[in-house]
Amino acid sequence: MVNIEYLDLYAKNWAYDIPIRALSGPMIVNEEVINQSIEMILATPIASRLFNLNFGSNFAYRVFDNMGPEYLQTVMEDTVERIKQWEDRIIIIERNVVLTVSPNNNSVKLVIPYIIKQRNIKGEFSKIVKQ
Repeated sequence: MVNIEYLDLYAKNWAYDIPIRALSGPMIVNEEVINQSIEMILATPIASRLFNLNFGSNFAYRVFDNMGPEYLQTVMEDTVERIKQWEDRIIIIERNVVLTVSPNNNSVKLVIPYIIKQRNIKGEFSKIVKQ
């Protein structure tokens, strides 16, 4: 069994995270890089990064659990919150976020529109996830 407290203590004392250093320099703010960052957040299960146990989301694990509308709304809200926590270069246009279920294809489509803060331009993350 993994001792998460020990790993967290180790990470704080001995490890450093390159993206933290990268943020002190000029920021890369094009749509392609932002979308790649969002995809990384969604694809990384919480507690799976050894040196940053809080990073990521459980979107991939939760999205196919129960396809009821209330549950999907909760998944969508949690996903938006996780992205907001880890991607501070954007403002998510929350009222336009859409999670569409396609039972015939065993898939869901997630669309997250946003504004890149530094350039004040719109972008959109769109992903179809199949079960």
